[in-house]
Amino acid sequence: APPNIKWTKNTNSVFISASSNPEFGVVFVAIDNLIKGGAGQAVQCMNIACGFSEELGLPICGEVV
Repeated sequence: APPNIKWTKNTNSVFISASSNPEFGVVFVAIDNLIKGGAGQAVQCMNIACGFSEELGLPICGEVV
């Protein structure tokens, strides 16, 4: 079953599902763009490169304040 977008709300998670048959394959991906967008990804990559926790500096809740 494809991932439900409600699963990603206010998270830094990605949910992936794949399906195929002899003719083609389909991949479904669900993300929360408020956190997992370009800026959130840049912070996460910087944290990994500097040896910090991946979640450091990322909001727990994806609400715009």
